[in-house]
Amino acid sequence: MNKKSLQLIIVFAAALAFALLGIGNPGLDADEAASWWAAGLSWHDFWQLVSNQDLNFAPFYIFMHFWSTVSSDVWWLRLPSAVCAAAAVTALSGFARSLYHPSAGWISAFLLVLSSGWVKYAQDARPYAASLAAATLATWYFHSRLDRRLSRPQIFLYLGLATALPLTHLFAGLVLGVHVLMAFLRRRRGHLILALSALAPTAAVAAATFMQVGQVSWLTKLGPVDAARDMLSTFGGAWYCLVGALAVTGLTLDFLGAKRTRTMPPKALWLGLWWLAPPLIFWTASMLATPIFTGRYVIWTLPPMVISASFAISRLFALPSLRIAVPACLIILGLLTIPTQVQVRSEDGHNWAPQQLAAIITSEANVNTDALFAPGWAVRLPVLYHLSSSHLTEPLVRSSGQSTGHFEPQLVDRVDFANKLRPYARVWVLSRAGEENVRLEGFCVSNSWHAKFDIATLSLEARC
Repeated sequence: MNKKSLQLIIVFAAALAFALLGIGNPGLDADEAASWWAAGLSWHDFWQLVSNQDLNFAPFYIFMHFWSTVSSDVWWLRLPSAVCAAAAVTALSGFARSLYHPSAGWISAFLLVLSSGWVKYAQDARPYAASLAAATLATWYFHSRLDRRLSRPQIFLYLGLATALPLTHLFAGLVLGVHVLMAFLRRRRGHLILALSALAPTAAVAAATFMQVGQVSWLTKLGPVDAARDMLSTFGGAWYCLVGALAVTGLTLDFLGAKRTRTMPPKALWLGLWWLAPPLIFWTASMLATPIFTGRYVIWTLPPMVISASFAISRLFALPSLRIAVPACLIILGLLTIPTQVQVRSEDGHNWAPQQLAAIITSEANVNTDALFAPGWAVRLPVLYHLSSSHLTEPLVRSSGQSTGHFEPQLVDRVDFANKLRPYARVWVLSRAGEENVRLEGFCVSNSWHAKFDIATLSLEARC
């Protein structure tokens, strides 16, 4: 076994172990609960859902439908993401090694797993880790074949990777624009045509989902400061700032080195555009048209930033005077991320702990006299997941939503509320924090609980 293969095996094993650490601790967030709910639908109700919204996630939901037949435990639902996240780190390490130096491969892997965003989406029952892996692997593979004539199997393999991109997340398909730029800068006509043709699946998925605004309708326009805060909160503020500064240094060193050795165009050109252009494009589109900007949608832009940072660190490490200082700084960086690493793996690591509210209902509710009223899907589905073993009756829900192709439940008419609640002595009302609860005639709040981070409010209303 050569050193390159050994490095990749070690990186994958270490990254997977790190991704699995505490994977079952955080409660399911709203998006994860949507994955669980959609995966459990009948095929008729499933097609009803994806014909109305989330068509982009249909391949993931289909996979989860079969995956969840083995188990619906939290850790099992998240396991595919952990494997994809480890694969992304491995591809990143191999890519950095091929671009620069073996040490850059080790450093890039170390830097990426320190990001709280990487941990979050490695332990998330959504396809964001898969989009990160697909974008990194496809770009690494395309770059590795730029100076070679592609055989037919290699062309089909690349087109398969390109097709996988929009099936993990539509926006991940935009990384193919970087491939087009690579081929154009290197004047590789055949590769340019291949990269342009690889855009077809992304264009097809975009056309199919164009009218399905439900996937992004919850987003709001963010000013430049709020957009920056969103990126920092998604991936870890201190981590993103420090690695970003190192990335700028690495890009500068790469550009100056290419200019000095006359090996233009520099890798810094397409690495920088891959890192910075997508967030700027999405933010601009959000301000001018419809909001589509949020940090997790551009998780696939982390590799060029980390690769550039690892190049800067490897160059510093090559200086004899810094042989001790550089590893010491990396160790300190790792120690500084421990608090966020612990927090993101805690019960409320995914912003709130729905299992805590579910535990309150389970311990205090009477299934014979109590009812549940949870009209908002974003708080309803996570709590319902954790209530699966002791589910309360929902008399005010006419349909749970699948028959109409929505995550939101369909409620009975307001005029029928009193009649539907007549057999019940108490109602557990679950709502988003800050939202005004629907007034239930004949009931008064006797107790209430608030989820951490002001995500949800649970109220117990008794007859008065």
